[in-house]
Amino acid sequence: MLIDGRRRPQGATLTSGSSVRSLSQEPAFGDHLARVDALLRQVLADATIGWQSDDLGADDQAVDDQAIDDQAIDDHGPTLGDLPELLGQVLFSGGKRLRPIVGLLGFQIAGGRPGTTAEQDLIRVCAALELLHSFALVQDDVMDSSVSRRGRPTAHVLLAARHRDHGAIGRPDQFGESLAVLLGDLAHAEADHLINSCAPEIARRWHRMIIELIRGQVGDLVGAAVGRDVLAAPWRSRS
Repeated sequence: MLIDGRRRPQGATLTSGSSVRSLSQEPAFGDHLARVDALLRQVLADATIGWQSDDLGADDQAVDDQAIDDQAIDDHGPTLGDLPELLGQVLFSGGKRLRPIVGLLGFQIAGGRPGTTAEQDLIRVCAALELLHSFALVQDDVMDSSVSRRGRPTAHVLLAARHRDHGAIGRPDQFGESLAVLLGDLAHAEADHLINSCAPEIARRWHRMIIELIRGQVGDLVGAAVGRDVLAAPWRSRS
Protein backbone atom coordinates (compact mmCIF):
# COMPACT_ATOMS: atom_id res chain seq x y z
CA MET A 1 0.00 0.00 0.00
CA LEU A 2 1.17 3.53 -0.78
CA ILE A 3 1.33 6.52 1.57
CA ASP A 4 1.78 9.87 -0.19
CA GLY A 5 3.10 8.06 -3.25
CA ARG A 6 5.46 5.80 -1.30
CA ARG A 7 5.07 2.19 -0.29
CA ARG A 8 3.91 1.58 3.25
CA PRO A 9 6.18 -0.71 5.29
CA GLN A 10 4.80 -4.23 5.49
CA GLY A 11 2.25 -4.58 8.28
CA ALA A 12 2.11 -0.84 8.96
CA THR A 13 -1.31 0.22 10.18
CA LEU A 14 -2.32 2.70 12.85
CA THR A 15 -6.10 2.42 12.74
CA SER A 16 -6.52 1.36 16.36
CA GLY A 17 -4.71 0.61 19.58
CA SER A 18 -4.89 -3.13 18.89
CA SER A 19 -3.37 -2.57 15.43
CA VAL A 20 -0.48 -0.66 16.97
CA ARG A 21 0.14 -3.49 19.40
CA SER A 22 0.04 -5.99 16.51
CA LEU A 23 2.51 -3.86 14.61
CA SER A 24 4.88 -3.92 17.58
CA GLN A 25 5.07 -7.71 17.16
CA GLU A 26 6.51 -7.38 13.63
CA PRO A 27 10.20 -8.48 13.80
CA ALA A 28 11.60 -5.16 12.55
CA PHE A 29 9.44 -3.16 14.93
CA GLY A 30 10.10 -5.51 17.83
CA ASP A 31 13.85 -5.10 17.33
CA HIS A 32 13.42 -1.33 17.12
CA LEU A 33 11.45 -1.21 20.37
CA ALA A 34 14.05 -3.41 22.07
CA ARG A 35 16.80 -0.98 21.07
CA VAL A 36 14.77 1.99 22.31
CA ASP A 37 14.13 0.20 25.62
CA ALA A 38 17.82 -0.67 25.99
CA LEU A 39 18.72 3.00 25.58
CA LEU A 40 16.06 4.02 28.10
CA ARG A 41 17.45 1.53 30.61
CA GLN A 42 20.91 2.96 29.99
CA VAL A 43 19.55 6.43 30.68
CA LEU A 44 17.96 5.20 33.91
CA ALA A 45 21.14 3.42 34.99
CA ASP A 46 23.25 6.52 34.34
CA ALA A 47 20.69 8.70 36.11
CA THR A 48 20.76 6.40 39.13
CA ILE A 49 24.56 6.57 39.31
CA GLY A 50 24.48 10.34 39.02
CA TRP A 51 21.70 10.56 41.59
CA GLN A 52 23.73 8.63 44.13
CA SER A 53 27.03 10.37 43.37
CA ASP A 54 28.38 13.63 44.72
CA ASP A 55 29.87 14.29 41.27
CA LEU A 56 26.97 14.83 38.86
CA GLY A 57 29.45 15.48 36.07
CA ALA A 58 30.71 11.89 36.14
CA ASP A 59 28.50 10.73 33.28
CA ASP A 60 31.06 8.70 31.34
CA GLN A 61 31.02 5.62 33.56
CA ALA A 62 30.15 2.51 31.59
CA VAL A 63 26.97 0.81 32.74
CA ASP A 64 25.54 -2.46 31.50
CA ASP A 65 22.31 -1.64 29.67
CA GLN A 66 20.68 -4.50 31.53
CA ALA A 67 21.54 -3.07 34.96
CA ILE A 68 18.00 -1.83 35.37
CA ASP A 69 15.25 -4.09 34.13
CA ASP A 70 11.52 -3.98 34.70
CA GLN A 71 11.64 -6.30 37.71
CA ALA A 72 14.48 -4.40 39.34
CA ILE A 73 12.54 -1.19 38.90
CA ASP A 74 9.42 -2.71 40.45
CA ASP A 75 11.35 -4.26 43.36
CA HIS A 76 13.43 -1.22 44.30
CA GLY A 77 12.70 0.11 47.77
CA PRO A 78 10.17 2.97 47.91
CA THR A 79 12.41 5.78 49.14
CA LEU A 80 10.97 9.26 49.31
CA GLY A 81 13.26 11.05 46.88
CA ASP A 82 14.44 8.35 44.47
CA LEU A 83 13.22 9.97 41.26
CA PRO A 84 15.17 7.75 38.80
CA GLU A 85 13.48 4.69 40.30
CA LEU A 86 10.06 6.26 39.92
CA LEU A 87 10.84 7.46 36.39
CA GLY A 88 11.55 3.83 35.50
CA GLN A 89 8.13 2.85 36.77
CA VAL A 90 6.49 5.54 34.66
CA LEU A 91 8.45 4.65 31.52
CA PHE A 92 7.73 0.93 31.72
CA SER A 93 4.13 1.08 32.96
CA GLY A 94 2.60 -0.02 29.65
CA GLY A 95 1.08 1.98 26.82
CA LYS A 96 0.85 1.33 23.08
CA ARG A 97 4.40 2.55 22.30
CA LEU A 98 2.92 4.75 19.59
CA ARG A 99 5.76 7.29 19.45
CA PRO A 100 8.67 4.92 18.70
CA ILE A 101 6.51 2.93 16.27
CA VAL A 102 5.50 6.06 14.35
CA GLY A 103 9.13 7.18 14.44
CA LEU A 104 10.26 3.99 12.72
CA LEU A 105 7.42 4.21 10.21
CA GLY A 106 8.47 7.74 9.27
CA PHE A 107 12.10 6.63 8.99
CA GLN A 108 11.15 3.78 6.64
CA ILE A 109 8.77 5.87 4.53
CA ALA A 110 11.48 8.52 4.09
CA GLY A 111 13.89 5.87 2.81
CA GLY A 112 16.00 5.55 5.95
CA ARG A 113 18.47 2.68 5.98
CA PRO A 114 19.57 0.44 8.87
CA GLY A 115 23.09 0.80 10.20
CA THR A 116 23.40 4.49 9.41
CA THR A 117 23.98 7.54 11.58
CA ALA A 118 20.41 8.53 10.82
CA GLU A 119 19.16 5.28 12.36
CA GLN A 120 21.24 5.96 15.48
CA ASP A 121 19.59 9.38 15.70
CA LEU A 122 16.21 7.69 15.26
CA ILE A 123 16.80 5.48 18.32
CA ARG A 124 17.82 8.52 20.39
CA VAL A 125 14.81 10.53 19.22
CA CYS A 126 12.38 7.69 19.96
CA ALA A 127 13.81 7.21 23.45
CA ALA A 128 13.72 10.97 24.01
CA LEU A 129 10.07 11.05 22.92
CA GLU A 130 9.21 8.36 25.47
CA LEU A 131 10.93 10.44 28.17
CA LEU A 132 9.20 13.61 27.01
CA HIS A 133 5.85 11.84 27.01
CA SER A 134 6.49 10.74 30.61
CA PHE A 135 7.31 14.36 31.49
CA ALA A 136 4.02 15.51 29.96
CA LEU A 137 1.94 12.76 31.59
CA VAL A 138 3.35 13.27 35.08
CA GLN A 139 2.88 17.03 35.06
CA ASP A 140 -0.51 16.82 33.33
CA ASP A 141 -1.72 14.43 36.04
CA VAL A 142 -0.73 17.02 38.65
CA MET A 143 -2.56 19.78 36.78
CA ASP A 144 -5.68 17.64 36.36
CA SER A 145 -5.53 16.12 39.88
CA SER A 146 -5.71 12.67 38.27
CA VAL A 147 -5.47 9.74 40.68
CA SER A 148 -4.69 6.92 38.24
CA ARG A 149 -2.86 6.35 34.99
CA ARG A 150 -2.85 3.03 33.08
CA GLY A 151 -4.52 1.35 36.04
CA ARG A 152 -1.88 2.50 38.55
CA PRO A 153 -1.68 5.42 40.98
CA THR A 154 -0.31 8.55 39.35
CA ALA A 155 3.16 9.69 40.38
CA HIS A 156 2.00 12.48 42.69
CA VAL A 157 -0.49 10.15 44.41
CA LEU A 158 2.20 7.48 44.89
CA LEU A 159 4.66 10.04 46.27
CA ALA A 160 2.04 11.38 48.68
CA ALA A 161 1.42 7.83 49.90
CA ARG A 162 5.14 7.32 50.44
CA HIS A 163 5.21 10.54 52.46
CA ARG A 164 2.44 9.18 54.70
CA ASP A 165 4.09 5.75 55.00
CA HIS A 166 7.33 7.37 56.16
CA GLY A 167 5.52 9.56 58.67
CA ALA A 168 7.28 12.53 57.08
CA ILE A 169 6.76 16.15 58.05
CA GLY A 170 4.44 18.43 56.11
CA ARG A 171 1.45 17.93 53.83
CA PRO A 172 1.59 14.67 51.88
CA ASP A 173 -0.41 15.97 48.91
CA GLN A 174 1.76 19.06 48.51
CA PHE A 175 4.89 16.92 48.82
CA GLY A 176 3.60 14.48 46.19
CA GLU A 177 2.69 17.21 43.70
CA SER A 178 5.97 19.08 44.20
CA LEU A 179 8.12 15.99 43.75
CA ALA A 180 6.07 14.87 40.74
CA VAL A 181 6.84 18.19 39.05
CA LEU A 182 10.55 17.51 39.67
CA LEU A 183 10.10 13.97 38.31
CA GLY A 184 8.76 15.49 35.11
CA ASP A 185 11.70 17.89 35.03
CA LEU A 186 14.10 14.94 35.33
CA ALA A 187 12.42 13.17 32.40
CA HIS A 188 12.61 16.37 30.34
CA ALA A 189 16.29 16.88 31.18
CA GLU A 190 17.18 13.31 30.20
CA ALA A 191 15.24 13.66 26.94
CA ASP A 192 17.11 16.85 26.06
CA HIS A 193 20.41 15.14 26.90
CA LEU A 194 19.68 12.44 24.31
CA ILE A 195 18.76 15.01 21.67
CA ASN A 196 22.01 16.89 22.28
CA SER A 197 23.81 13.96 20.64
CA CYS A 198 21.69 14.14 17.49
CA ALA A 199 22.11 16.19 14.33
CA PRO A 200 21.69 19.98 14.79
CA GLU A 201 18.52 20.07 12.67
CA ILE A 202 16.92 17.50 14.96
CA ALA A 203 17.82 19.62 18.00
CA ARG A 204 16.31 22.70 16.34
CA ARG A 205 13.04 20.93 15.57
CA TRP A 206 13.01 19.36 19.03
CA HIS A 207 13.21 22.79 20.66
CA ARG A 208 10.30 24.03 18.56
CA MET A 209 8.25 20.97 19.46
CA ILE A 210 8.84 21.59 23.18
CA ILE A 211 7.62 25.17 22.84
CA GLU A 212 4.51 23.97 21.00
CA LEU A 213 3.88 21.36 23.69
CA ILE A 214 4.08 23.93 26.48
CA ARG A 215 2.05 26.45 24.49
CA GLY A 216 -0.68 23.87 23.91
CA GLN A 217 -0.84 22.98 27.59
CA VAL A 218 -1.06 26.65 28.55
CA GLY A 219 -3.86 27.07 26.03
CA ASP A 220 -5.68 24.10 27.55
CA LEU A 221 -5.41 25.45 31.10
CA VAL A 222 -6.23 29.06 30.27
CA GLY A 223 -9.03 28.01 27.94
CA ALA A 224 -10.60 25.95 30.71
CA ALA A 225 -10.26 28.89 33.10
CA VAL A 226 -11.95 31.45 30.83
CA GLY A 227 -14.34 29.07 29.09
CA ARG A 228 -13.13 29.57 25.52
CA ASP A 229 -10.38 28.66 23.07
CA VAL A 230 -7.26 30.74 23.63
CA LEU A 231 -4.77 28.50 21.83
CA ALA A 232 -3.87 31.22 19.34
CA ALA A 233 -2.60 33.44 22.17
CA PRO A 234 -2.55 31.38 25.39
CA TRP A 235 -0.68 33.99 27.45
CA ARG A 236 -3.27 36.75 27.14
CA SER A 237 -7.05 37.00 27.21
CA ARG A 238 -8.95 37.75 24.06
CA SER A 239 -11.18 40.82 23.93
